[in-house]
Amino acid sequence: RQHELDQGGNIWKLREAVIQFLDESARRALLDEKHRNVMRVIVGALSEIVRVEGLLQSGADPNVRHSRSKLNWFVAEVNEASESLLRRSRFLVDILKRLVSTSASESQPHLVDLLDRLNYNKFYEDE
Repeated sequence: RQHELDQGGNIWKLREAVIQFLDESARRALLDEKHRNVMRVIVGALSEIVRVEGLLQSGADPNVRHSRSKLNWFVAEVNEASESLLRRSRFLVDILKRLVSTSASESQPHLVDLLDRLNYNKFYEDE
């Protein structure tokens, strides 16, 4: 892209090169309209992680551990959060596999890295 900017020649070519650069940057960062659902899944998964962290902190409270009803609530909430994270992560791994396979020529190593981190133990390969 730098070469295109250097060779711009006039303001209109320079403008077009900048627009192409911004479009490509937004796409690579998953910020374009096409990737809105992927970002929703990522944000939802992060929200669930924060929720689980809060639950685990509340589970350390002696009042929760010594109350049958609070303990049942705690276990139900942790199970629900775990199921939600699993659904979201399966969806995300599937979408990332598709993005990586369709954009091999476009070199998006950040997506490959995210996919490797999510599926580091090949947990989703057997499904």
